[in-house]
Amino acid sequence: MRDDFAVFILTHGRADNQKTLKMLKSCGYKGKYFLVVDDLDEQLPEYKKRYGNHVIVFNKMGARKTTDTFHNTRMLTAVVFARNVVFDIAREKGISCFAMCDDDVSRLNYKVIEKDKLKTLKITKNIEKILEAYVEYQQSAKITVLGMCEDGVFIGGGNQLARSGYTPSVGKFMFYRTDDEVKYRGLFYEDNISTFDIPLQGRVSFSPTCISTVSQVNVKKSARGGMKKAYDFTSEEYVCCFMVLMAHPSGVKIVRGLEKWKMRKKISNLRPMIISEKYREAGGAEK
Repeated sequence: MRDDFAVFILTHGRADNQKTLKMLKSCGYKGKYFLVVDDLDEQLPEYKKRYGNHVIVFNKMGARKTTDTFHNTRMLTAVVFARNVVFDIAREKGISCFAMCDDDVSRLNYKVIEKDKLKTLKITKNIEKILEAYVEYQQSAKITVLGMCEDGVFIGGGNQLARSGYTPSVGKFMFYRTDDEVKYRGLFYEDNISTFDIPLQGRVSFSPTCISTVSQVNVKKSARGGMKKAYDFTSEEYVCCFMVLMAHPSGVKIVRGLEKWKMRKKISNLRPMIISEKYREAGGAEK
């Protein structure tokens, strides 16, 4: 694995349950990795005991001061603070490109369309070649965020989205260039907000639909650690959705589903649109 690359796993309260790290190692990853843990984590001593120099501790109150949470409380149980310190950590360690992951990715899948049907194949080896391919593509194409989309994106099988080769959605496994920093905002759904922040800044963010991630089921209600306490504080998803609405009011609305609140998005208001050449002004024309 290239020496200027590392995997940063954002984790909280799960010193004994590192699914992403376990998955990477089982698939043959031997490169650099770090667990990014905040200084308020009650399990910090256990993290250090288990993972030693692979643990990086950041000051959560300091990160909060430089993060726009969209919230008037002092709630700190959110991953957005960790996301916003990783670029500084990467620069300090001389890392020029990296992957940022949640700690609950238990599986990676290949997605292949065969005879009009979507086929799923579990990735069990050659993970370093896969990561290097993502990095090389991102570097050469100057992509700000290149993601591995979540498995739920493929509900519906070999539909048009799967055939298009990409989705604007980025999930729990994302690739970055250290010199192209992303600033996350919002206490909840910060990944949704950045999905639309980045293209509206004239930068590129998307996920190829060749590989997907699988994480814990119903992480908001059943999983210990992570953002469970933060999600327990919310009101039936409404607060989460409202964060995205505040960031992008022209492209998002909130509706009530059968069981919970949901977002409806108008993509034409959330991503730059290419204007037809017929509107191009002829050279030398008078204004």
